[in-house]
Order: sequence, then C-alpha cells, then structure tokens
Amino acid sequence: MKSQDYLDCNATTPIADEVAAAMTRTLADAFGNPSSIHWAGLLARDAVKEARSQVVSLLCCDATEIVFGVPHLPPSRPCLVNHSPRDSR
Repeated sequence: MKSQDYLDCNATTPIADEVAAAMTRTLADAFGNPSSIHWAGLLARDAVKEARSQVVSLLCCDATEIVFGVPHLPPSRPCLVNHSPRDSR
C-alpha cells in the first residue's frame, strides 16, 4: 500500500507508538481522580506529577506554569506560551 500523509490534524492527530504505549499504561494503572485521597487517586496524582515534571524539563519552565486541562471545554482550553530557555521571563 502506498504511504499517505495525514494533514487534517484539526480534530485528531496521529500519535507515536511510544505515546500510545505510555497512555495505555497510565489509563490502565493510574485511572483514578488525582484529587481523591484513596489509592487510585494517589496513583493518578503521582502520574500527573511525573507528567508535569517531564513537561517542565522539556520546556525549561516552572512547574506552576504547567496546567493540565480538559480539551474542548471553553473554560479550560490550554494555551501554549513560548517557554524556550532564551525566554527572559
């Protein structure tokens, strides 16, 4: 079959196999509400902390600048801000 390029990333975006594997593990193991204090919530909270730490390392920013929200809900639509190491903020 001929290789095709997918250019309609407005609604969906193909993801790398590594991303799918990480998401599958997290959805299976850390499915709780990270705001809860029971065992499932604590696992989810740890997963969120780890994800935030990874984003902080990638963007060279402060953890307080990373907010995870629910996509497609107007009050929590995330915005990307340039957090490159050259950023003088």
